[in-house]
Amino acid sequence: MANSKTTLLLLIAFLLSPFFELLIIEADLNIKGWGCIEGERKALLAFKHGLKNPFGRLSSWVGAECC
Repeated sequence: MANSKTTLLLLIAFLLSPFFELLIIEADLNIKGWGCIEGERKALLAFKHGLKNPFGRLSSWVGAECC
């Protein structure tokens, strides 16, 4: 029984590894300053501007690195 659980966990890890690799690559690109695509940044800031934010929870969402 334990052997089948181990096999299942290894299979799941194997199947999810490309997903985690993409996350690491994306994080690396953001760290290197590639940031948001300009059109996406403008769209996100326009979306933010349309929100009601009475408690200032979006106050840290500023600048070029809004993604």
